[in-house]
Amino acid sequence: MEYLLKSAAVLTLFYGVYKIFLERETFFQSLRAYLLLGLVSSLLLPGLKVREYVLVETIPLTQTQVVPAGADGVHQAASLPLADIMIRIYLSGLVFVGARFVMQLGSHYLFLRKRPKTKERPYWMIPTSDDTAPFSFFRYIVYPHKRFQGHELEQVLAHEKAHSVQFHSLDILFSELICVVLWFNPLVWLYHKEVQKNLEYIADSNPNIIRNESKSYEFLLLKTVQPTYQLALTSSFYQSLIKMRIQMLQTRKSINIMYLKVGIILPLLAAFVLSFYTE
Repeated sequence: MEYLLKSAAVLTLFYGVYKIFLERETFFQSLRAYLLLGLVSSLLLPGLKVREYVLVETIPLTQTQVVPAGADGVHQAASLPLADIMIRIYLSGLVFVGARFVMQLGSHYLFLRKRPKTKERPYWMIPTSDDTAPFSFFRYIVYPHKRFQGHELEQVLAHEKAHSVQFHSLDILFSELICVVLWFNPLVWLYHKEVQKNLEYIADSNPNIIRNESKSYEFLLLKTVQPTYQLALTSSFYQSLIKMRIQMLQTRKSINIMYLKVGIILPLLAAFVLSFYTE
């Protein structure tokens, strides 16, 4: 349990720094790297031990300072039931959330397997007449061919191809796996949403979409404000809040001071974490 609590603490720290200092920046690829660093750190750092050796002068024990042999054992035995209950609760949640994750992967497999598809290297294009939101899952791109046509369809497909070619599905799956392991930490689910949201910003900023056509793309986002059915674990055209995506399209690009922020924040973050794991 100590490992899990430390892992949740590291992820909470990265999330807090992101929300306070970095959320409004527009260097989306750099923010993607930062968010992934937080996920990796939450797995690796809890196992890190920084040992500091200190010389201590030996102090002879008097008779009154001698600890009875069985005292510590009694204390440990008394604490075992609570630890056992916590472990049982954690494992129950892990099984439940893990089963949900596996079922989502299974629904993806069945959905993509049953649909007719055409090969447009390097993508597999899957048109559908269902009321399904356009989405990408690795090299598979699903889109409702009746809802969008002409230039609008080109913009939708360019958005999903940006997700596919940059392997955004890996980020989502990795983030979901962290959610499975740290399901008890509510901030891990918010962190997962930030990962998804930033990936949408990256795809929205694709030059093939907004080159001299940012207004038409904003109108397309407004047209899609009505939600439709979408599969989980996918990079979807509707994944983020539409209003926030439009705001980010209109936001002036960040100046290089963002890198100065990161240059200051990361060493402080590292110093804090290392002090946390010093024995």
